[in-house]
Amino acid sequence: MTLMQLYCIPQCPFRHRYQNPVGSFIPCFSADSYYESAINDCVGFIENCLVCYNYNSVVLLGDFNFECDIRNSGYRILSNHLHDHNLQCCASLANPAVDYTYFQDTLGRYSVIDHMFVKSDTFNNVINYSTIESGSNLSDHVPISCVIAMVESGRRNCLLQLLRL
Repeated sequence: MTLMQLYCIPQCPFRHRYQNPVGSFIPCFSADSYYESAINDCVGFIENCLVCYNYNSVVLLGDFNFECDIRNSGYRILSNHLHDHNLQCCASLANPAVDYTYFQDTLGRYSVIDHMFVKSDTFNNVINYSTIESGSNLSDHVPISCVIAMVESGRRNCLLQLLRL
């Protein structure tokens, strides 16, 4: 049995523009057909959110449980849909670079498995993308933060801050 969490917050209005945040938790990798089936279920839900709502922009964020690497079967399945909807990963915008979003000290494992994707036309409006290091965080995941300038008629009107805790 795989665990997955998906949620769609339809249309957060900002003047005449709509942001469509879609969050996800995708199951951990396993070398069986159930994993790919679970990934396809998650991607199908995400696809449904993107197709069924009228949006100007999309933010897809969550615990994907895989790195954005084509060698990973989960990413291979998702990447086709990212491309179809012009979604780009924000990690390349991080300064300094995001070294990890998940860690397991006892095994010495560190990886970037929490991601935030935005529409290509919003990508250049990302002001800050980073992780939040805090001594009070007791999770094995490091929160990611993204600040996006909401632009209308060529003018920055407000900032939208998104957190993946």
